[in-house]
Amino acid sequence: MSARQTSESNSTDPFEFELFYWPFLQGRGEFIRLAFEATGTRYRDVCRMPESDGGGLAALRAVLSPSLPAGPFAPPVLRHKQINLFQTAAILDYIGPLLGLGGNSPAETRRCLQIQLCILDTVAEIHNLHHPISTALYYEEQKVEALRATHSFVNTRIWKWMDYYALILEQNNGPFLVGDRTGYPDLSLFQLLAGLEYALPRTYAIIAQKYPRLMALRSAVGEIEGIQSYLSSERRLPFNQDGLFRFYAELDLEPEQSIA
Repeated sequence: MSARQTSESNSTDPFEFELFYWPFLQGRGEFIRLAFEATGTRYRDVCRMPESDGGGLAALRAVLSPSLPAGPFAPPVLRHKQINLFQTAAILDYIGPLLGLGGNSPAETRRCLQIQLCILDTVAEIHNLHHPISTALYYEEQKVEALRATHSFVNTRIWKWMDYYALILEQNNGPFLVGDRTGYPDLSLFQLLAGLEYALPRTYAIIAQKYPRLMALRSAVGEIEGIQSYLSSERRLPFNQDGLFRFYAELDLEPEQSIA
């Protein structure tokens, strides 16, 4: 089944899931979109709708309202029935089992969450490359520090992360991170690799040569019908300079890491 927000569904509520996220970037909301798109699950990307239809930034402000009891701190926010969830990993941990992406046992479900948290830690490090001092400052106000942070990342930290994910795949006999079928951590690692290719293409080129298991995972996810449909659709926003992964030519350093 192709994953389309307007496709037919057996659900009594065709838009049972509502996602609230910034309408102009992929960001952390993309990890949740990929889960829905991979499984052909209908969802409403609320903030990408016109404000006249209850969408836009007004919808996001409403769901983040401080007047709500214990309201979400920041997007993404998922509304499912009477439940409001925030924090990307918590949302994926919740929808994973519902969509068949959360493992085949309680142990695998816990494993999925643990790996997902690691992936989001990696993403946070990548985001901080262009905002190493503060997210309240523009990149142009911390370029010297960003260059130092990126030099360290592409020569040390990135390889620790990639070694770890490759080891998980080896131990699980890949191409999946957990169990014998696609899970939401696989989709998230796919997004991480795609973001790295955009933001740090020189580093990614080495990753592509050095880690065949990671490339096999990316290929396997890319072959999912719903993912193929999504990536070729207008629903997949392009990477841009407002998102988690940003390309700055001066930060695209040539790693000193050997591929031997």
